[in-house]
Amino acid sequence: FTDLFWPRPALDQRLIKFCLFQSILAEQPKASRVQTQVLPAELRGYSPEDAIEVYTAIAKFNLAQEQKTVAHYNFAAGAAFYGATMGAGNEKLGQFAIDTYGLGQAAFPENMVLKFNAARALWTFGAKPEASVLFGELARSSEPLQYDPKDALLSHRLQPLSEMFPYGAYFRAALKEPAAAQAMIQSAGLTYLGVLAFETDQMQEGRAFFEKAVALSSINFPAFRYLTQVLAQLGAEPAEILAAFYQAINLYPPELSQLLPFGVRAELAEGREEDAATLLQQWVLFHLRVLQPTGEPLPLDPAAVAIVQEHRPLLDGWIGEAFDQMMQNAAH
Repeated sequence: FTDLFWPRPALDQRLIKFCLFQSILAEQPKASRVQTQVLPAELRGYSPEDAIEVYTAIAKFNLAQEQKTVAHYNFAAGAAFYGATMGAGNEKLGQFAIDTYGLGQAAFPENMVLKFNAARALWTFGAKPEASVLFGELARSSEPLQYDPKDALLSHRLQPLSEMFPYGAYFRAALKEPAAAQAMIQSAGLTYLGVLAFETDQMQEGRAFFEKAVALSSINFPAFRYLTQVLAQLGAEPAEILAAFYQAINLYPPELSQLLPFGVRAELAEGREEDAATLLQQWVLFHLRVLQPTGEPLPLDPAAVAIVQEHRPLLDGWIGEAFDQMMQNAAH
């Protein structure tokens, strides 16, 4: 086969010439590189003053690009949203975030993440009816919306957002199972619709939304949280309440801190005092072992405290004493 190739050093010379000609003659995609310049927005621990300066600069940079993609609108609006959450008096940035999401949706009306972020921003700012329109589009869309795993969700570092979405599971799914990630977003949209129904005393409608949400994504712990409460409000069978309750706390154990009364009452209604006692003890142990980042105890849910006090005799020895001490500390 050696006759097929040029002998050295001619072979090396021809290879170098070929590479040089390819580099010279190949089209240089300078314009495309400019068009794709995007400045990401991340929620960081800036001071309020620095945050407004940084996030405003990020938003302006992305909106100044001549040809804007989903990422430009998404990061620009996200930056304004983060700046608006950094303290009171940032209403203009909040409105700027909403307006930018509006521009993005006008340019990319079928983008799922852009719509989801816009809806959650509206919800966070208290515009729940307006947010519900977008959540409805996400949840009820007859045609699949456009989804790109690279499109960034609003940060999980904001507690109102992290309490309503399983971020860890979503990120894993976005890498390996995009269809499951899309289902999580749609399921979250249904959950928000259910919360709005729940908050306006439309319990049956809320129940329907939550049941659809968990059918679409079985790891949607916020939906199970609210489903537990709605079922209790509707006077559902204890077994139904317990099914939702245990799904919620198994998926995300801290849910026990607020859902304890529902689980205890349902277990006692089923005649399972030992299981009710186990829940009471787990609640006390959770609050003994888990502290805030500052080292302070976690806030105690008044309804949970009341149910523990009501059934204080069910707490074993030292756990009962620890609860008593917890109450004394809280009183001071």
